[in-house]
Amino acid sequence: SFSGVATISVTANGCNGPSASASTTVTVNPLPVPTLASSDPDNRFCAGTSVTFTAGGGTSYDFRVGGISRQTGSSNTYITNTLTNGQVVSVVVTNEYGCSATSTGITNTVYSLPVPTISSTDADNIFCIGTSVTFIAGGGGVNYDFRVGGITMQSGPSNTYITTSLINGQTVSVVVTNSNGCSATSSGITNYVNPLPSIFITSGPTCAPDLLTYSLTVGVSSGTVTSTSGTVTNTSGDIWTITGVNSGTNITIKVTNEYGCEKNLVVTAPDCSCPVISPPVSGGDKTYCTTQTVPAITASVSAG
Repeated sequence: SFSGVATISVTANGCNGPSASASTTVTVNPLPVPTLASSDPDNRFCAGTSVTFTAGGGTSYDFRVGGISRQTGSSNTYITNTLTNGQVVSVVVTNEYGCSATSTGITNTVYSLPVPTISSTDADNIFCIGTSVTFIAGGGGVNYDFRVGGITMQSGPSNTYITTSLINGQTVSVVVTNSNGCSATSSGITNYVNPLPSIFITSGPTCAPDLLTYSLTVGVSSGTVTSTSGTVTNTSGDIWTITGVNSGTNITIKVTNEYGCEKNLVVTAPDCSCPVISPPVSGGDKTYCTTQTVPAITASVSAG
């Protein structure tokens, strides 16, 4: 290339006289020296990662991905989270003279994210409090971070999580991490957890006068009462009596509420056997004459 002053002279062929000449100045402007750097040190990252590319060497920057212009203007930074594996980012830098040059491209290695799944052993995820539920994750991961309400409960290589402590409305999800260190979060499973009823004894087991059976009374928060033995009667609201239980028979009383949740109460039979009766102890023999007052005779007995 040439830079400087050029003189052009013209001499008339065969003619006497001075030659004619003129000069022009030629200026060659320099090309920019473009630079391009990435915020990711090795340009290996997971899909969806936000990466910033920073250019230098000019006044205008045309950032390109795979040769296709994605951003043009005075900003020397380009931020993206949509790169795919193998895509090359470069920049065409234009300086103040309007001269342009293209940077060396940066090739990006983009690892795919796992596709997490989660399922539950409870078909509709409606159950009673305290029920054991197993959550099973998938997605080809090497680590599974099970979360309840966004809080980690179990993290490790196992893809199953068993719990009995869920409460109504809690959502279970899982963050799956694959062998490339890329993670993705599953959709959540919302659980509807119904309360258990309560049951308590209001009148303890009492033997019948004939000692052949016993009865008791219980109170419940709500629901229907059944028993493994005896006759169950709803006497008033949430008060139930169980009568006619054979002596010596332990029973289990169950209350079932409107949600189908159950609570059991085990009752131990009272001792309805006849007590051991000690014979009366005489207060001693008495004698008297026919004309005398009949003396009192006494005896001591045990309770009864």
